[in-house]
Amino acid sequence: MKKFIFFLVVITLFATIISNKSLVLNAPINVKTEQSQLGDYQKEIDRANELKKKMENPVIVQTALRKVRKITTLEGNYRYGSVITDKGFMDLTLREMTLDLKFKFGIGMDLEHVKVMKVEGTTVFLKIPKNWVQLQYIQLNPDSKIINGKKMILVSQFNPSDVETLIEQSQQKVVNSIGANKNLFDTANINLQNELEKLVLSLGYYQQVIFDVI
Repeated sequence: MKKFIFFLVVITLFATIISNKSLVLNAPINVKTEQSQLGDYQKEIDRANELKKKMENPVIVQTALRKVRKITTLEGNYRYGSVITDKGFMDLTLREMTLDLKFKFGIGMDLEHVKVMKVEGTTVFLKIPKNWVQLQYIQLNPDSKIINGKKMILVSQFNPSDVETLIEQSQQKVVNSIGANKNLFDTANINLQNELEKLVLSLGYYQQVIFDVI
């Protein structure tokens, strides 16, 4: 019986020693794992700080604007009609021509005029000078009509040079009319803000765009 008790005590001591050795051996592994986790966490912090610094650099947005260059934010059609009459003695009609002209036009802005004022966190502040929202193009549609009307005997019809001059004059009147239409430019400006917001948010860094329209 005494031998059995002695043998049990020896086995218990041996198991305790083995257990302590295991704890000692495992301790450095746990420390190493914790250090690795801390290292990974620090890397995540560094990456987050680097991304934040990059996001708050206005050059990113300004470069994107330069790449796009121009935005057409409103397109439309304009119909212009006029009867051109040459009068002679006693107000007699010598010749006559009817213009039924159809124009397509576009309004927008050259984005070099849009300025990135600052970037705070994920918010971008843009300044838009609304006076630079301008008529970008105007084109005469092929289905426009030029109709020669009545004329006096021995009086020639309008020659090609006359017609070209009349079309140019008509187009300038259309340009002036579009330029005086405040509603068109207000709509173009609203559309411009929507397009700029889409552009900035598509970069993936930002969540909000605030505009200062001057």
